[in-house]
Amino acid sequence: MMPFISGCKKEEVAVYEGRYLPEGYVPKTQDPNLGLILSDGNFTFINDIAKSYIPSGKYIIKNDKVLCRNEIDEVMFTFKIINQSTLQYVLEESTYKDLYTIDSDNNFAFEDGTVFVLQENQ
Repeated sequence: MMPFISGCKKEEVAVYEGRYLPEGYVPKTQDPNLGLILSDGNFTFINDIAKSYIPSGKYIIKNDKVLCRNEIDEVMFTFKIINQSTLQYVLEESTYKDLYTIDSDNNFAFEDGTVFVLQENQ
């Protein structure tokens, strides 16, 4: 009699689409587009309104992480999924390392492990 080996594929955790901001950050009215925006399989990540480059592209969910990638210049942002509306930035698995501010006044710097929370009032 041969043993029966079952390989169960783990279901990926889904995330809600919308705008994610660092936990505790209070957006200003003049900075309405800041944050990580997930929509229809695409991402836009505006971490500094003073920069001319705005990373954007496709995102996928793999191994309980949101992988945001721009195919043109191979920029990658990795976020660990805490739950469907909470993500945690993983610097070590990201290629774009100079995420130093979230607004033009440098009021919120974030680093590895920064938690991003889905904004309900968009």
